[in-house]
Amino acid sequence: MKCSGCGKTSSHIKVLPNGDEVCPHCSSMSEAGGTKISGLLTRNSFRVRSESVKHEGDFIQPHAYDKNKRKLCLNEDFVKKYPDKVKEYFSEEEVSNAGYCKLSNHMKKQKEAEIKHKNDQRIKFAGKGQEGKRIKELLDE
Repeated sequence: MKCSGCGKTSSHIKVLPNGDEVCPHCSSMSEAGGTKISGLLTRNSFRVRSESVKHEGDFIQPHAYDKNKRKLCLNEDFVKKYPDKVKEYFSEEEVSNAGYCKLSNHMKKQKEAEIKHKNDQRIKFAGKGQEGKRIKELLDE
């Protein structure tokens, strides 16, 4: 790990109560001290804890099991963390039934806009007659 105090790489980093990090190069700390020097359970526990807080949303699943209904339901934490990904996992009806009516309406408007955009595309083909129609059919598939 790199020490934020001096920038040198060291295997022993001590985190002071004020949040500063020190290593054997920039302090009088011994290299052979191990866990007794830092006072933490592991040498890198501060790093592990800070990274777990930083990336805590990576493990949120889109579905949560409801014991009362005995089925998978929409996970509210997932909706709050990733509202843009909800349309990939749930239909508009499921979202509105879960109590997110505004999000359901937004999903419906987005879907209508995508369909409208697809229909509004004006493509001119160099081919004549049947050849131009065939190219358009291939593109629409």
